[in-house]
Amino acid sequence: MKEQTMKVKLSQLKIDQELIELRPINVHTVSKYRQAYREGDIFPLIFVNKKTMEITAGNHRYTSMLGEFGKDYETEVIVRTYKTRVDVLKDFAEENARHGLAFSGIEKRRIATKLLEEGCNDGDVSRIFGISIVRLQKWCGHTVITIGKGKTPKYKPSSARQIKAGPDIKGPITEVQYNEHIEKDIGLSDLVLIDQLIRRLDNGWIKRSDDVRDKFFELVEKANKFLSEDEELQATG
Repeated sequence: MKEQTMKVKLSQLKIDQELIELRPINVHTVSKYRQAYREGDIFPLIFVNKKTMEITAGNHRYTSMLGEFGKDYETEVIVRTYKTRVDVLKDFAEENARHGLAFSGIEKRRIATKLLEEGCNDGDVSRIFGISIVRLQKWCGHTVITIGKGKTPKYKPSSARQIKAGPDIKGPITEVQYNEHIEKDIGLSDLVLIDQLIRRLDNGWIKRSDDVRDKFFELVEKANKFLSEDEELQATG
């Protein structure tokens, strides 16, 4: 795989939306990285797809630098030429496995399944995550479809495969619910979301507007309903 090191502005880099769906940005990690950048810590270089200038490894580092230094900040990156989408996914999996925030169990399963769907062989996928092929099959719930003699096996996810399981979600959720979760919550737990709102209020960071007031009235109404239901449960218990 061809690669070169070059300096670019953060504004030249792009987010690969599919990779973000496979592994959402963790705001706690971003906050920790921002503090580390502020103190002068050295991080591994970000990997970038030469054809698209999309980040293949280092989304947390990119998001941290963008928040800390702004879009005109220059940083050194490793630019790679990828032949296939599988190559992009393999780099994403391997590099993120080596550096920074460890993959969660659901992220490993999600990325492994995507690799198999894109045609990566199970031996390579099991090597990337350091697991046996039998365990990989349990992870992804896939079946093998071989079309024609001597053809490369194709992997098809089981129709019963769970879309997502947590952090605070109990049991399977629908694809529509999962997409909304990725778009709006970025994988945050209930307590973290509530703590963030309290912190923003305490620090006076929320700008007053009619839309904001309307949302707060809606929030208060729903919070009162939630608390009253809790009181009813305690009374009947």
